[in-house]
Amino acid sequence: MTALDHARVAFTLDGEPVSAGEALWGAFVSGALAAPLERLRRRLACERFAPDADVSAQAVQAVVDAWRRRRRLEAAGDLKDFLAAHGLERGDLLQYALRVARVARLGIQAARAAREAAPAPAELLAALPRDLAFEGDLEDVLAASADRHAAAAPVELDLAGALAELCVPAADALDAAAALGVDPDRAAWLARGELGWRRRRAELLEPALLEAELAARRADLEAFRVEEATCPDEDVALELLCCARHDGESWARALGRARLAAVERTWLRQALHRAPYGQHLGSAAPGELVGPSELPGGQRAVAYVVERAPASLEVDAVRAALEERVLRRETAASRARLGGPAGEAGAAQGADPATGRLRGPATGRVAAPPAGPAVGPGDGPDGGPERGTSRLRGPAGGADGGPGDGTGGGTQA
Repeated sequence: MTALDHARVAFTLDGEPVSAGEALWGAFVSGALAAPLERLRRRLACERFAPDADVSAQAVQAVVDAWRRRRRLEAAGDLKDFLAAHGLERGDLLQYALRVARVARLGIQAARAAREAAPAPAELLAALPRDLAFEGDLEDVLAASADRHAAAAPVELDLAGALAELCVPAADALDAAAALGVDPDRAAWLARGELGWRRRRAELLEPALLEAELAARRADLEAFRVEEATCPDEDVALELLCCARHDGESWARALGRARLAAVERTWLRQALHRAPYGQHLGSAAPGELVGPSELPGGQRAVAYVVERAPASLEVDAVRAALEERVLRRETAASRARLGGPAGEAGAAQGADPATGRLRGPATGRVAAPPAGPAVGPGDGPDGGPERGTSRLRGPAGGADGGPGDGTGGGTQA
């Protein structure tokens, strides 16, 4: 039995086995799969919309090479073991890479493809486990499902009632159950678990409780909002700094002169060590520039400090960090009920050894890895979600910001 078999045991709850298909179905009705499903929907739609798109072999190979680096599968033996464990072949990897490269090749037409050539839900769900496996998210999703069920409050509703409160159309839920091999009787139990977690989550995230949490950690949660430009080399970075710092040009004009785009990011003080320029950002004032700081591949980062905001629940990054802390504490307290692969994985705090990503057990989302932005959506297949593609400034603004086609993201706390 491979990692992609729906029938394999993902985790046990009080000794009751839960299959991978059941865990994925629960994640589906909970809404935790919204971003991965949208990412896959775009990829499959582009495949249907433009099957003959001019995607070069070099572009596909570039995606494969970047994927292997990201997943730490550069050694031939490691790649072979990964494919065997998931019941995949090299042709499956090339198909995944072609889908990713096609979305990048279509650019802004990818949105049109998603509207006009969207795949049927059954096709989408059938392809989802494989896509999650290649993205490195499958085990994280299963571990998150285990955590939600372990911490769920009791619910006394039938399947229809639970789905109604979850705001999931019954027809969609039943189609998903059929695609993932979930028995309707088990679906009712799973839906109650997901609803029980949603209710428990609402109790834990009452504003008064979050304010109390904030009061204990206010100094660590000061927010730094910056616009970050990635320069191809040191010379371009120094020229950008010279124009904006010494020649009196505005940041926007300097970006335009250098033909660069700036990506808006928000860093919390407690996570400044993860920023390329974090050692300087903590003492920088709004309007100042920090950098250049070295990035992988010889690139340089230069950041313009837009705002320093005191810790407040009105700041999205602060609220997200507090919520994650509260929910992680709750799920950690419930893990004694869990067993099996995903249950044991959820109990291991910190980075996943296969992906380097930090799990988001309470939400089902996968947080960005330590090297990435504090806040910002983005899911580039050549580097995962670590380089967000949120609001762009400069001549490249409005472009996709790179080959990424996904909508995932996370908040680093």
